[in-house]
Amino acid sequence: EFGVEPICSVLPIAPSTYYATKTRPPSKRQVDDERLVVEIRRVWEENYRVYGRRKIWAQLNREDISIGRDPRPATSHQPKPSNCSTTNNTPPPKGPAQRSEVSTKPRPVQTCRHGDAPG
Repeated sequence: EFGVEPICSVLPIAPSTYYATKTRPPSKRQVDDERLVVEIRRVWEENYRVYGRRKIWAQLNREDISIGRDPRPATSHQPKPSNCSTTNNTPPPKGPAQRSEVSTKPRPVQTCRHGDAPG
């Protein structure tokens, strides 16, 4: 219904940029990612779909398929869900003085607030 030129006039890009992107050959990273996705899926399927990323990474390394330190290809990175939150971003204590300070602090108490629970 809408052509490239009207859409590009609304967006801040030139039509030539769109056409250059469409005709450009895939980059080495894209080609490698496509190859790795096939290998990752193969290992995952062969292991009854129970292997996680660490075991898939280890299995591919055993097969001499180097996939680097991060076993997830760029296409599988997902944004963190909006309902996830971290309450404490401080690193753990490192020195003995800091450990003793932490151990003297009272521990949080977990309470049950259900009406049918005892106490």
